[in-house]
Amino acid sequence: MKTGHARSLPARRALRRAEHCMFQGDLLGAHFAFEESLIVDPGNADALLGLAGCALRRNEPDAALVHVAQALERRPADAALLHLLGRIHKARGDLAAAEAAYRQALEAAPLSTENAISLGIVLRAKGDLHGAIACYRRALAANPRSTEALVNMGNALCDLGEQESAIDAYRSAIRIAPEAPEAHVNLGRLLVAAGRFDEARALLGAARRRFPADPGVARELGTVSEADGELAQAAALYQEAAHALTGDLRAHHLYAESVRRLGGFGESIPIYRRCLELAPEAADVMNNLSVVLRVEGAPGEALQLARRAAQSNPGLVEVRASVADALTALGRADEADAIYADLVERSTSPLLTNFLLTSTYVDTLGPEALVERHRRFGARCVVAPVQPHLDVLRSDRPLRVGYLSGDLRLHSVSFFLEPVLERHDAGAFEVSCYHTQPEQDDVSARLRRNVRHWEQVERLSDEALAERIRVDGIDILVDLAGHTAGNRIMTLARKPAPIQVLWLGYPTTSGLPTMDYRITDWRVDPPGAEHLSTERLVRLADSYYCYRPLADAPPVAPSPAGASGAVTFGSFNNLAKVSPACVALWSQVLAAVPGSRLLLKARGLTDASCCADLLNRFASHGIAAERVRFEGWTRARGSHLAHYAEVDIALDTYPYNGGTTTCEALWMGVPVITLAGATHASRMGASLLHAAGMPEAIARDTASFVQKAAQLAQDRPRLTRLRAGIRAQLLGSALMDEARFVHGLEAAYREMWQRSCAQAQP
Repeated sequence: MKTGHARSLPARRALRRAEHCMFQGDLLGAHFAFEESLIVDPGNADALLGLAGCALRRNEPDAALVHVAQALERRPADAALLHLLGRIHKARGDLAAAEAAYRQALEAAPLSTENAISLGIVLRAKGDLHGAIACYRRALAANPRSTEALVNMGNALCDLGEQESAIDAYRSAIRIAPEAPEAHVNLGRLLVAAGRFDEARALLGAARRRFPADPGVARELGTVSEADGELAQAAALYQEAAHALTGDLRAHHLYAESVRRLGGFGESIPIYRRCLELAPEAADVMNNLSVVLRVEGAPGEALQLARRAAQSNPGLVEVRASVADALTALGRADEADAIYADLVERSTSPLLTNFLLTSTYVDTLGPEALVERHRRFGARCVVAPVQPHLDVLRSDRPLRVGYLSGDLRLHSVSFFLEPVLERHDAGAFEVSCYHTQPEQDDVSARLRRNVRHWEQVERLSDEALAERIRVDGIDILVDLAGHTAGNRIMTLARKPAPIQVLWLGYPTTSGLPTMDYRITDWRVDPPGAEHLSTERLVRLADSYYCYRPLADAPPVAPSPAGASGAVTFGSFNNLAKVSPACVALWSQVLAAVPGSRLLLKARGLTDASCCADLLNRFASHGIAAERVRFEGWTRARGSHLAHYAEVDIALDTYPYNGGTTTCEALWMGVPVITLAGATHASRMGASLLHAAGMPEAIARDTASFVQKAAQLAQDRPRLTRLRAGIRAQLLGSALMDEARFVHGLEAAYREMWQRSCAQAQP
């Protein structure tokens, strides 16, 4: 029997044929040729080595291991066999065995660059970064022009936090082999992470021209485009990379995030799901998908994902906050509040501003406790203020007013802001808008036409935005967000304008020492409520709301009770407002009106687990499932409003009342019953209904609420009259008197400014 190199001619021919098949990518042909060589020359180590290589390329590491073990019996110190053994163990996930095999291979061939690099890669995977770097240095000592060793050493140095040394390693690799894209990709990624965008842009731009089809270059160039604010371009580059690198988690996650940031929440969901296929336990991916699902109306699934993410990485504040946010979206703010209360004690993350918004939904939290939470939070937001602008404090000059919001688009805020922007006295007020989120639409375009300056500021840091506002010379900065999404609390904490005002978008105090005024009215913040605000209250005469309805809203439909014989109560409010106290209150109404039904329409009501949760809550109050009907969200506003044709009487939420939803119900001819509580959020309905000329629909306690709803349900003639007359009544009411409202608001601004000027006098 011939072994080693003294093998027969047929065996050598079979080996040459096998090598040719391997070169052609014909694994099956190579396999048969290697087996033929073994038949002629049993125990041929080269043939066994070849069979092991074929098995490994077919992703069959166990079969490969059998062949290599047989070959090693013949040549136990063969460096090539030992190196392949290391590769097999690494493919099987056994890093300790892979390390041992590579060390033996390196002993057998001490000058082998390949063996040293392979050992370094395994050591890095095991967390031994210094050992890995030593291996790469050994490889470079044997071959100073090994770009593979330089790139891998750069990776390990980067893991160690030695950025400058890593950059030097990548640059050396590029000098040696400028046509190798990996070094360009890794260096570009490191430069972006270090914030050296100009260098990254130049490097990756040149790499893109040199390697136009390389997906890694496209992926990292996308991060530069994103840093430059070119989100659409970044998304296109990420998409290109994700399509080419089907198993690359980073490419897919970057692509999903870019689509989401462009406003494509629904479109990002399948991309996030692909990320989870690649990394099922990736907490950041689960968390991001949870956020998107919650926004898109699947709070039940969002909660499940957020809880999985929290179990996977319980130390991440973001994932625990996502659990709380999903609970809030399900109307379980009391449970969310407990999570946030714990987080606030342990963290100073800006995400915890959500704690304050969640607090406004909690039905057991009184007004004093609510303002104290905001005051404590505000005390933590103390930063150095920017220098105020140096324009003259003259009381009679035109005022520069800036509106700061993330909701300058089709959003509840726009229904009340648009008439103000349109009717501002252009001779007395120079108006600017600072939009803090990237999403824009037709409503954004309309709002933009009514102001002198419009700034998209989502990419500016809090400090940079404060400086922009200061340089723009804004006299009165009006915040429309408070602690809601897209807020810039830390910009406001820097006091970039001499006067800062909270209005419209947040249902209580901001808690910020730098917020000077809060615009409100006498009903939502009645006399004696001054101690419940850290700002000075400025009460407008009628309501702090002025509503402009959708221009193409459908006509008022007849009351559905006339056709069905049964009264349908309804609420189209955000489910976060459907608190335990709210469910109990509505259940009392349903019990007081036999045969009545309840229609709820909101995001989340196509989510089976969400619907089941709500039905269980009603069942605990004795309300059968068949009396409650659910409708999901309708994106088209006209179609959404048309559903009011199915409602006879709208029931307001508690303790967080409806705002836009109340106005829309009234505009569609549906009377609204509200319960006025002790907090600002629980008195918004009272403000709206009083301004609409319907004070009789305001209940002072739960018994009165149930009585008013039941009496109206039983008075069909009155229901019919209200249905026919509410829209006309609104048109003549203070709630829609735009000229009167804007005049009062501008007078309030002017008074604030005059007071500031007077205080500045020596």
